Amino acid sequence: MTTSDALSRLAAGLTEEDAAASAVRHGEWRHVIRNGTSEVLDSDNDMVSYTQYDMVTNEHIARQDPATTLRRVQAIRRATAEAQGILEAVSDDGRFVLVVNSVEAILRELASIYTDDETEGTPCSD
Repeated sequence: MTTSDALSRLAAGLTEEDAAASAVRHGEWRHVIRNGTSEVLDSDNDMVSYTQYDMVTNEHIARQDPATTLRRVQAIRRATAEAQGILEAVSDDGRFVLVVNSVEAILRELASIYTDDETEGTPCSD
């Protein structure tokens, strides 16, 4: 996977995640257990999810609330911009090969969040 491919995949995945999180009930969600049922409530105490059996899934759902997802998306975007800045700033004379390889590896790992592709771990090349 090239660095450009990794950046494109990462940008597309972040855009999808941002849109999905922005489309649902905003705010932070929390997992509560009441009267033997597992519920996920939004910040207005409205129910997001409910089950009598699958408390683990509701705990996971609560941890993926829109506010948390949007913070994660923004953090990844900031880290990606920083990595791109490093790649643009380093010279191509071989002195910074380790830095370039490390930054490219970080970008590949971030991009792998949004794919089932078998090519993770292959060197980036541009």
